[in-house]
Amino acid sequence: MIATVEVLAGEMAEAYDELKQTLSGLTDPEFAWEPVAGSWRVFRDDEGQWTYDYAIPDPHPAPFTTIGWRLVHIALCKVCTTSGGIRASGADVGLHPDPG
Repeated sequence: MIATVEVLAGEMAEAYDELKQTLSGLTDPEFAWEPVAGSWRVFRDDEGQWTYDYAIPDPHPAPFTTIGWRLVHIALCKVCTTSGGIRASGADVGLHPDPG
């Protein structure tokens, strides 16, 4: 019988491979393309740190977002889910999970 951990590891590997294949060849301009003015995006702040647009509570209606913002959002949801382990390890993910 296959262990649950093995099934989850396989699913994660498949999802990562699919995402990697989908994003293969994505250019910087495509990553940063703003579909409309005022789109939420990933950018460098005044101190040169990478950050992203974010608001609490969520604005209504939700703003348009760049491909880059969506990718960072997905990644940071993963980081927030495992943040206890990441903080305990002292790892620096290079983005500020709470820019506010």
